[in-house]
Amino acid sequence: MVAVARAAKKRSLEEFETTVTQYSNLLKSDDLISHHLEILYDQMLEANLMKIIHPFSCVEISHVAHLIKMDILVIERKLSQMILDRTISGILDQGKGHLIIYDQAYEDKCYTKGVEIIQNMTIAVNSLTHRAKVLTTKATIKEVETKTETKTDKNENSSSNSQKK
Repeated sequence: MVAVARAAKKRSLEEFETTVTQYSNLLKSDDLISHHLEILYDQMLEANLMKIIHPFSCVEISHVAHLIKMDILVIERKLSQMILDRTISGILDQGKGHLIIYDQAYEDKCYTKGVEIIQNMTIAVNSLTHRAKVLTTKATIKEVETKTETKTDKNENSSSNSQKK
């Protein structure tokens, strides 16, 4: 574990891989440690890639793979994952073998606030619609009760009138 910590501190992927390979029988036997080592490796790879590609707006994937001393396919897969995770704002041009990096897009505060307002308005409209349905239902029930009472009163009046005659 000391050797793994030393490699992580140096941010050396090569040293990390050799240490994990050297002590694989100890490190890979425990699922928890193995899982955390994979996470640590991914984080180190991502940090090293960010450090390498940061000064470029367009860089060849083969150049990045050469600098980091890894296979092109591994680097390409990790870069595509980073793009999908929005860690990097850019695209992979696989035809040319380039990574094209875009400037970081700023967040439009007006758009965000507008979406928030629309969501709040939706909640308010849904609440008012629900209240209107409840009131309509109550009004309908009162009308039915009133009509029933009116019919009952008419029936009582007509039966009392027929008894009087």
